[in-house]
Amino acid sequence: MKFLKEIHDFGPSTKGVNLTYDFTFTNTGDDTLTINRIESDCTCMNYVINKMVLLPGETAIIKVTLNTSTQSGLTVRRIKIFSNIKGGVKEISVTTEVK
Repeated sequence: MKFLKEIHDFGPSTKGVNLTYDFTFTNTGDDTLTINRIESDCTCMNYVINKMVLLPGETAIIKVTLNTSTQSGLTVRRIKIFSNIKGGVKEISVTTEVK
């Protein structure tokens, strides 16, 4: 599982807006990649994944939306992806400075 980008910085943002980013990843392994579950570290962040099972070479997108209503200052939020990769877990994150 290889992401084009594992950390996305939205830069400065305003309290109360929704920030969205698409994390694109590819199954770089030789076997089928199965996403078992995804967990966010905050109820302020939602995600949608377009594919839970990827054959070798296939690509998928996890669309992450961060609601800044309850955030302030430097904010770092993480998503853990649990799958059948070695180690079992991959983490991606978004950051912003909420003003």
